Amino acid sequence: MEKIIIAAIADNGVIGRDNDLPWDLPEDRRLFRDLTLGQAVIMGRRTFESLNGKPLPQRHNIVVSRTLAPQADIHICPDFDSALTIAQTLAEKVFFIGGEQIYRRALAVADLMILSHVHGSFTGDTFFPEFDANQWRLVSEKDYPGFQQQVLRRQFRQ
Repeated sequence: MEKIIIAAIADNGVIGRDNDLPWDLPEDRRLFRDLTLGQAVIMGRRTFESLNGKPLPQRHNIVVSRTLAPQADIHICPDFDSALTIAQTLAEKVFFIGGEQIYRRALAVADLMILSHVHGSFTGDTFFPEFDANQWRLVSEKDYPGFQQQVLRRQFRQ
């Protein structure tokens, strides 16, 4: 199974503010939807709450939380490892969609990163974790209005 980090990151590393995105990029949302449809998505509780507490349609939603009550159409897991185990039984690809702690853990296991680099610096309270760029090889990049999307593949395993 392919394990993929997908994130939108401002020039200053911001990925969120007040449990929401500090920008509005419809093209990036469309790309996110098209890539993740039919696949498993792993997210933290706060990311799930930012979706108004509703699962993303046509995806296997897995939420890492020790406090969230069971809900229909959502797999709730107490930790990252159990979320990854469940994801492997549900789909060919698993996407790590946030937030900061999920990305931090996913960096150790991901095969691919799809990063939308949002042009500009934004005020925020959530940041994408630093990573060793030497472990990743740029596969492709494409410019869109307001952002550039890069696809990076892991070069080697630790």
